[in-house]
Amino acid sequence: MFSTCSFALALGLAAYLSASCLRAPFRVRATRLWKQDRLGFLVDSQATTAAQGVLVATAAYHAAVALALTPRDTTAKLDAGVVHRLCPNAAHVSPRYLSWNAYTAACLVLVLCVGAPVRLAAYGGLGRNFTFRLARPDRLVTTGVYRHLQHPSYTGQLALLGDYGALLGCWLAPAGVAQWVLGGPSGVAIHLVGTAAILWKLWQRVQDEEAMLRATFGREWEDWHTKTKRFVPGVF
Repeated sequence: MFSTCSFALALGLAAYLSASCLRAPFRVRATRLWKQDRLGFLVDSQATTAAQGVLVATAAYHAAVALALTPRDTTAKLDAGVVHRLCPNAAHVSPRYLSWNAYTAACLVLVLCVGAPVRLAAYGGLGRNFTFRLARPDRLVTTGVYRHLQHPSYTGQLALLGDYGALLGCWLAPAGVAQWVLGGPSGVAIHLVGTAAILWKLWQRVQDEEAMLRATFGREWEDWHTKTKRFVPGVF
């Protein structure tokens, strides 16, 4: 039971930190907004508030299903008792998502030890210049985490993308539908398409942001840009 409780607490902490990383630290005046922001409609206050709510609700549901298990529960028992009431099609869900193991530990470590710390360090480094909508900053920050990365907030955000759809199978029936969405070549294809869409929009934002910084700081930005990597120190 202690192991299950610690797993649920870790899920809760990960959800809290992830939600914190979706909260804009400062609002920006319209007069400071940059002329092109292809990600703008996804980072307004309504969209980010909705994303926070979905994230916290999903994590709470995940923790509730995990806590409903007993230490002796097996795959065959996921269809019985309290678990069945919380997760009507529990047979579609792999038990590996509901307890400590190498996979869940890796996901939670990525969120707790990489994603949230890096993202929040970017918040602190930019201060009032960190805005969700692109806006001209009043200075170019090249210290702290920005000494090593040009876009640490995006590095952190990508590390926060855990498998939040792990329990989607609870509400998918019949089994063939769950298998199509979550397993086999179709499931892999859906995940790849989703990941590609996220990376594409992120790259558009990077291009818009770099155009703004180049226009604002000129040679100062270009010198820093050539000496540092965008997302992974010393690599990329």
